[in-house]
Amino acid sequence: MEQARVSSPWRVGVIGIGYVGLPLAVLLARRSHRVLGIDVNQKRVDAVNTGQSYVEGISSRGLARLVRRGRLRASSNYDHIHDLDAVILCLPTPVDENGLPDLSALVEATRSVAPRLKPGALVVLESSSYPGTTEDLVRPLLEAAGRKVGKDFYLAYSPERVNPAAPPPLERIPKLLSGVTLGCVDMAEQLYRTAFRRLVRVSSPRVAEMAKLVENAHRLVNIAFVDDMAQISHKLGLDIWEVLEAAGTKPFGYTPYLPGPGVGGHCIPVDPLYLQWSARGAGTDSPLIAAAVEVSRSMPRYVVKRLASHLGELDGRRLLLLGVAYKQNVSDVRESPALDVLEKLAEVGAEIHYHDPHIAALKVAGHEYRSEVLTTQLLRTVEAVVVLTAHDSVDYRLVADEARWVLDTRNALSGLGPLPNLERL
Repeated sequence: MEQARVSSPWRVGVIGIGYVGLPLAVLLARRSHRVLGIDVNQKRVDAVNTGQSYVEGISSRGLARLVRRGRLRASSNYDHIHDLDAVILCLPTPVDENGLPDLSALVEATRSVAPRLKPGALVVLESSSYPGTTEDLVRPLLEAAGRKVGKDFYLAYSPERVNPAAPPPLERIPKLLSGVTLGCVDMAEQLYRTAFRRLVRVSSPRVAEMAKLVENAHRLVNIAFVDDMAQISHKLGLDIWEVLEAAGTKPFGYTPYLPGPGVGGHCIPVDPLYLQWSARGAGTDSPLIAAAVEVSRSMPRYVVKRLASHLGELDGRRLLLLGVAYKQNVSDVRESPALDVLEKLAEVGAEIHYHDPHIAALKVAGHEYRSEVLTTQLLRTVEAVVVLTAHDSVDYRLVADEARWVLDTRNALSGLGPLPNLERL
């Protein structure tokens, strides 16, 4: 089939309307396309259709406006795919308990999409995964219905690069594009150039898949490095934050990264494991990534060790954790190192309290916790405060003035002057 040109607006389906899919759906709808979000989570479907946002950076007012104008709606019914010009897969790709890729959500969704594709439709995978996923997994599933890529449908890979609750805006992030055939990437470019300011074409889906893994493995390795330096600096009696500030004055050959209680979220703790798995399948390995993973996983234990070095026995100690989200100013706890710290403290018998303006309730290792109001009384009745996520809306002046002792793993109290009750990571 000769490559078609879709007249604008496109009718686009976004499969999976979470932290990746919803911002993309909103962006495409703002560009006047007709967008359908498809998700098995009925709460998400209902929220979109009533204009209620559940993703940082997406306002309910803006979402509701798009819904009212008929540019965006949601459904749990895959049968609507029959009418769509493009289908974009934004499914979670976690690892299982053994650290191996879990593509079950992607496989199930692709199997649902395959028999419903209209002739000439474009399918784009945006989920992070190992090199070969698009061509060796998604393509056969789509062709199982008897269609052929490049002839009956188009297949492309364009990895998501979402940065939740932080700049730059999605449309300003350069968009990698690749396709199984030249016609496939041309078709993907037709759609994505309507929404993104810069498109970067690469030679194959494997290159784009590998690039996404490299991006996040790079971050893991560098964060693990400064975490390691933080531990060494503490042993040497040095302030790692002053050390890093000094190193950061070099105008070339140095990129600043900051230490903390470990890494979290949907990418940094997961993507390097996909890269390791793929490398082993090719008969090689990455000792560097393995070491970085180990350092990262050790940081929650190190935080507990630092607490114990100051307080002694932690059993029965009343502690307050500030911030449990995986990163600043988000309401997401996936892979959050704060949860590992919490669990390890609970295991040694500490009495745990937490405050997080973005996370109202938690369930960790079968125990339920609720965020408490940050008050003078709460701060005075705990024996130590541990800053694990540095949300902007927390009153750190109050913490500095009222807490008996603070372990600040994020340097959140910097700028408040010398504090005798403060110890930094």
